[in-house]
Amino acid sequence: MPSFIPRFESWDERRRCSVIPSWDCLEQPFKQGASELYGKKGKWYIAIPITFEVEQRKETKVMGVDLGLRSIAVASVKSLFFKGNQVAFVRRRFAARRRKLGKLKKLSAIKKSKDKESRWMKDQNHKISHQIVDFAWTNGVDIIRMEV
Repeated sequence: MPSFIPRFESWDERRRCSVIPSWDCLEQPFKQGASELYGKKGKWYIAIPITFEVEQRKETKVMGVDLGLRSIAVASVKSLFFKGNQVAFVRRRFAARRRKLGKLKKLSAIKKSKDKESRWMKDQNHKISHQIVDFAWTNGVDIIRMEV
C-alpha cells in the first residue's frame, strides 16, 4: 500500500499540511496520476487521480433514455416518462415576465430573471437525472444509453 506525506508550504513558509491517503478499499494494484492542489471558497483541496482495472461484466442490461420537448425524458426498461408540461409552462411564464420587463426597460431585472430561470432548469434536470438513475438501479440496469 502506498503511503506518502507531501508537504505544502505557503508563501511565508509558516503553514504546513501533511496528507496521508488511505486506500484500504482498493485491494488490486493501481496507478497514481498527477495530483492537483486547488482552493475553493476559502478551503484547500487536493485531487489525486488513480487508475485501476475493473472486471467486465458478462451480462449487461441496457436502458435507453430518449430526450425530447413534449416528454423531457423517456426511459425504456419499463417506460418511465417525464412530461414537459410543467417545464414549458414555467419557461413561458419566465419569457412573458422578461417581455414585460423589457418594455419597461428594466434590464437588470431581466438578467436576474434569466439567472433564476437557468438555476430552476438546472435543478429540474438534476432531479430528473437522479430519478432516472434510481429507476435504473431498482430495475438492475447496468448501462444507461442516452439518445445521440
